[in-house]
Amino acid sequence: MERLPVLPLGQLVVYPHVVLPLALTDPKAVQLIDEIIQGEKRLLLGVVKSMGGMEPPEGAVMNTLPHQLYDVGTLGTIVRMLKLGDGSVRVMVQGLERARLKDIAQGEKWLMAEPEPLQENLLEDSRTEALKRTVIAQFSRVIDIAPYLGAELHEVLAGITEAGKLADFIAANLDLALKACIKAAVCDAYCSGSADGPRSLTASAWAVQGKVP
Repeated sequence: MERLPVLPLGQLVVYPHVVLPLALTDPKAVQLIDEIIQGEKRLLLGVVKSMGGMEPPEGAVMNTLPHQLYDVGTLGTIVRMLKLGDGSVRVMVQGLERARLKDIAQGEKWLMAEPEPLQENLLEDSRTEALKRTVIAQFSRVIDIAPYLGAELHEVLAGITEAGKLADFIAANLDLALKACIKAAVCDAYCSGSADGPRSLTASAWAVQGKVP
């Protein structure tokens, strides 16, 4: 089975269908990206857990051990890379799909794991449908008042029907400069071992409520 390199990220989740810029200064992370860009350009974007109540550093955390990663992250690809004169790189990564990181182990240079795509449980009851309507209404209001969100997001929001995809869309576009407990709840919901759209949506709803006056 295919094994891919893992880029461990602290305080950051790359959601499916989202393109995100990363600034990488760690020589090991730069080497990882350099090798990926010469191959299939795919990698696993892992999420580093909080340990002992301490948040990991923001960005790439290359000294992460296998047990310090959530079991679930994102299968991603490198869209663009720019090398700078100081040896650092700027990369654009795109999330492809939510995936379990199976058999995470230290390779010769960095962590490696086998990606297992997670299919979301699409069974949604009346309570989930009601929650979706509430969250859509609240996030529509956030789009109207937040200067960093474009009006075109209304059209995208209206076209999303699945709870999990709605949760990912909101989490990816919401400025999560919120209380650490809210940020952690959204991250935990995404990185939990179950493909539970309603659970993720509940966490995103909590985050949205923190942004609506």
